[in-house]
Amino acid sequence: MVDTKENCERVISYLKENKLGSLKILCLNKMTQNYQNHSFKAPHNAKRIFDLIKLDDPKYAPVFYYGLRDTLVVPSLNNDAINLAYTDRHRVVTFKGELIENSGLMTGGGEPRKGLIRLSNQQPHKSSEEIHDLEKNT
Repeated sequence: MVDTKENCERVISYLKENKLGSLKILCLNKMTQNYQNHSFKAPHNAKRIFDLIKLDDPKYAPVFYYGLRDTLVVPSLNNDAINLAYTDRHRVVTFKGELIENSGLMTGGGEPRKGLIRLSNQQPHKSSEEIHDLEKNT
């Protein structure tokens, strides 16, 4: 995510110049406030994930809504969750991370993925071997 279209263009130019591949970039100043323009009431005592997020700076709300939309969170994949997904046509996720998409696609099982979201500004720790490999490859 970047704040302006100009910064988006700079990132894309940098990626092209350095042959670093492609990236999807959200421009904060171009995002609409769709989440504020419609009222939403979660059915059957479910909660909308977007409503559970507490942001330090509300300017980032459109980014979270873009990714989450009206996804509902429920404790488990029981009949109520399945009815929300298939009858009421909502995207549903459980506390364990099981997911039912609007299309009906269901995912879950296996070990939960960890470490994909950092909750602070700390950089991930690298071992001395990883640092050496990174230096060697640049």
